[in-house]
Amino acid sequence: MDFKIHYKKLNKGFTIVEVAVSIFVLSIAIIGVFSAFSLVALLTSDVEERFIAVYLAQEGVEIIRNIRDTSWVVGDDWNAAISIYDDGECTTNGCQADIDKNLVPWLAYGTYLNIAANGFYSYGEGTETKFKRKIIIEETGAGAIHVSVEVSWNKKATMLSPEELAGTADCSASESNCVVFEEYMYDWH
Repeated sequence: MDFKIHYKKLNKGFTIVEVAVSIFVLSIAIIGVFSAFSLVALLTSDVEERFIAVYLAQEGVEIIRNIRDTSWVVGDDWNAAISIYDDGECTTNGCQADIDKNLVPWLAYGTYLNIAANGFYSYGEGTETKFKRKIIIEETGAGAIHVSVEVSWNKKATMLSPEELAGTADCSASESNCVVFEEYMYDWH
């Protein structure tokens, strides 16, 4: 009887197969959790960049709206005021503009927006970002203009295919991401 008690005490450990199966199951669980966190981090980055791009596109429309409103307040023809700023270039090639500057012709390579110490985006001093903003103004007749703002940025890696990210054929093929914001503006007179 003493021999049976001693034998049962020796068999209370794990076998090598049980240890291997346990390690395999834990490894799969840890890899799954790590993959989920990686995916969340990548998608959060995508959302943040897209949010900034939408903001910059809306700001581009607001710049044109401010030109229109300022021209109207001083009694100028608002459509002529926009034509004075762009000399027709905004219709064909697009323009660049920030809240502190007038419209300037879009350069072939496009200029990246900078972020200043105060957190505002402009073409002035600051740290260069990955965002470009192109404003296209087209006269539609009957005292209206069509304003289209494209904000594009390069991205190193993404979970989505470039076709899903492009959003429109108007954005440059060299950019991997693009947001387009459009609005019609009318004469107040």
